[in-house]
Amino acid sequence: MTTNERLPEVGQEELYNLLKTTKIQLFDVRTPEEITEQGKIAEAVTLPLLQVKGAFEGTEEKFKETYGVDRPNPEDKNFIFTCRSGRRSFYAMAVVHELGWKWAKNHEGGWLVWPYKEETSQKM
Repeated sequence: MTTNERLPEVGQEELYNLLKTTKIQLFDVRTPEEITEQGKIAEAVTLPLLQVKGAFEGTEEKFKETYGVDRPNPEDKNFIFTCRSGRRSFYAMAVVHELGWKWAKNHEGGWLVWPYKEETSQKM
């Protein structure tokens, strides 16, 4: 990616609106322990960062069996990674880009700056 290209990131307001108006898949790449302690955006599916590459390299059936949702199609434009601060989710996005999922996006700033915690959070 050149310095002139816009990074495929989604800000707070954009993600909030997408969750309300569009069918998207949101994957939280924090560990289950972190999510239990901190909470998460209710619509997010837990997919720990260390499992991202294997999950997207594996079969669609195994993905659904493990995570309870369909694996995004490589052409899907509505799937986003999130985490605590946006760093791990950015890395997860880069990993799946390398595997052919070029439309994956990163939730910029992650849980730390998510202003809708009261309205959209879920403690495990």
